[in-house]
Amino acid sequence: MKNIRIASFVGAALVFMFAYFYLGARAGSSSNIVGGTGAGQRVVVVVAKSDIAPNTVVTPDMIETREEFIAEGDTDYFEKTEDVVSRITTSQIYASERITNKRTADKDSSYSLSNKISKGMRAITISVDVEKGLASNLRVGDHVDLIISREGDPLVISTSQGTPETNLVGPAGVFLDRVFGPGEPRNTTIYNSKTGTYFSNTNMQDIKVIALDKLTDYYVDNNGIDYGTVTLEVTPEQARKIALVEAENYTVYLTLRGNGDDEITDTQRDEIIKAGTVLPEQTSEGVTPPTEGGSEASAQPQATGTQNGAQTAAPVIR
Repeated sequence: MKNIRIASFVGAALVFMFAYFYLGARAGSSSNIVGGTGAGQRVVVVVAKSDIAPNTVVTPDMIETREEFIAEGDTDYFEKTEDVVSRITTSQIYASERITNKRTADKDSSYSLSNKISKGMRAITISVDVEKGLASNLRVGDHVDLIISREGDPLVISTSQGTPETNLVGPAGVFLDRVFGPGEPRNTTIYNSKTGTYFSNTNMQDIKVIALDKLTDYYVDNNGIDYGTVTLEVTPEQARKIALVEAENYTVYLTLRGNGDDEITDTQRDEIIKAGTVLPEQTSEGVTPPTEGGSEASAQPQATGTQNGAQTAAPVIR
């Protein structure tokens, strides 16, 4: 009888211990638990497979699910990958980091433009028209080059009487040679070294578009929507240059780059019409076309007409 009681006691103890450990294991895997980090629960959440850069549209291959301990009261997480796909990251997300509402934005929401600007960069806006703004074909996230163009500054000239004047705009090639040195600056085009007063220069390359007017959304299809301003992400130095370009009355053109094209070009100054080509006559009144000997005009005045019965000479560039 005594042995039966002992056996019953041992059996009851074993059943109790089994039930205790079984229920404890279930609680640790799916129920609220208390651990070293406080009260919480284990939840399957969406995390990044690898680092995701800011302003990136999340795609299925960037994310996965994993069970994590979530502290009590923490609700900033996603349980399903489909709830994260197509969201936009607003800051850097690192591999294995949980995807949260604070670090991403819904594609249909509007959030501050400052969230789109990379660290160390600045945003600056330029005005464009249909021609210079690529006929409304730009979209947020595109990359462009900036081409600036204007007429050269007036050059110091001398009249036939030797009186200096500065109200004549001469060939752009002469102007650029005097300011920057022969054949400079690079990435510049002139009409010809002996004629044509305008020049153009590819001043900045591979610049990111981050807004069109107030449109900052990657997903909005802006086909048929005209925009009058383009906001660019640039370095602080580039921002200062753009501000000066506007102040100096340069005309700014945007050229669109293909997706993934980040090549930076560096070419010598060139001409639309090369030397040796028959050129149109110089049409600026009183300007003597340069001689074949160089890009500068002849130092000798040339007769252009008569005044009071005597020949007069056109002013020439010095």
